[in-house]
Amino acid sequence: ANHRLEWRRQEAAYQAEIAELRQQNAALNSFAETVAHDLKNPLGTLVGLTTLLDAYIIANAPADIVTLSHSIVSSGNQALTIVEELLHLGKTDLADLDIGPLNMVAILAEAMTTQTERIVDQTAEIEVQPTFPNAIGYAPWIVEVWRNLLSNALKYGGAPCQIYIGAEQNGAGYTRFFIRDNGAGLGPEQIDQLFQPYTRFHDGPEEGTGLGLSIIRRIINRLGGEVGVISQPDAGSEFWFTLPTSLNHHPQRRPFLDSEYRAGQTTALVVS
Repeated sequence: ANHRLEWRRQEAAYQAEIAELRQQNAALNSFAETVAHDLKNPLGTLVGLTTLLDAYIIANAPADIVTLSHSIVSSGNQALTIVEELLHLGKTDLADLDIGPLNMVAILAEAMTTQTERIVDQTAEIEVQPTFPNAIGYAPWIVEVWRNLLSNALKYGGAPCQIYIGAEQNGAGYTRFFIRDNGAGLGPEQIDQLFQPYTRFHDGPEEGTGLGLSIIRRIINRLGGEVGVISQPDAGSEFWFTLPTSLNHHPQRRPFLDSEYRAGQTTALVVS
């Protein structure tokens, strides 16, 4: 009886601690969203004005001033991106979701329009599977997932960048979507922290906030799936995520990692 009483006391304390942590987390998310929202409008105005000024400077100023102006515009865009991604992080916890069947071809097309300039500039070769298995989710979030994955593949792909996008059903009520690139690949020490906030792929001049993959993880987990990466140095990377195939499947986090990747020397990471 004493053991049972002690167990109940510990369970009550545990539940109270969980409730307090949830309240604190909700408060922090609300604060972060408020701050980010209040910063977004003035930052957007600042970026717009500096972009107009930059166009004038290009036509009328010496090269060193043009370089400085470009740097100001780039820094402003970077700050605006950070704010927008912080808003995405907050919304993954607070939003009411309208879950339904996904038109993945249309979603991918929308995501690609955000990367058109980079695709053209890099003469990137992108091959997309013509049809996709069924999946359910929240379409605006999946656009954001693909936008981030495409952006990373273009940033860190080979020269020329070659990307393949596809999907397959795993036979357990989930569809596995993936994007493969021909970049430098990643080693185990890089992969371990890859989906943590503010983690960058590589040291180098490429712009990035380090928030994109953590946003993807939170979105996919919120929708009942998993994310992961299969990569090794000098062999490119495959980033993947899973989504339920229908509303009949209760969202559960299930692993999807082929045995060939476990047995081989390729480094793989699954994040639930």
